[in-house]
Amino acid sequence: LEFNATVSTTINYDTLMMSLSAIDKTIDVSLKNLKNTVAFENEKELKTAALNLFQFYKRIMNNEYKEMVKILSKGVYSEDDEKRMKEILDNIVKDENALDDIFQNAQKKFAEKYSFSLQESELQEKIDEVNEK
Repeated sequence: LEFNATVSTTINYDTLMMSLSAIDKTIDVSLKNLKNTVAFENEKELKTAALNLFQFYKRIMNNEYKEMVKILSKGVYSEDDEKRMKEILDNIVKDENALDDIFQNAQKKFAEKYSFSLQESELQEKIDEVNEK
């Protein structure tokens, strides 16, 4: 969401790259914390699903998003640029949806096994709103 907000206000390459760098650092901290977390009662499915999701975010920040920043910072886009942006975004959405489904299923199984309920998060609601636009 932070990156999307930055993109909506600027197409300056350096500003966009600084935003990506900040997000990348946040992902690194999250990955480190998650890797150091011991799986509860050796239930590794949820932790593995979360790790896969964060590793995906790390990959797209360092690859796909950087490529999009290069395109966006041009200011004027060719038809090929627009096609490439759509291709990148479509691939991100497809890959993220698959990983998110796995994570959500692992989360539900974990919650059911240990008898607690899951609640919608404000962040997820904001993400869903952005995705609906």
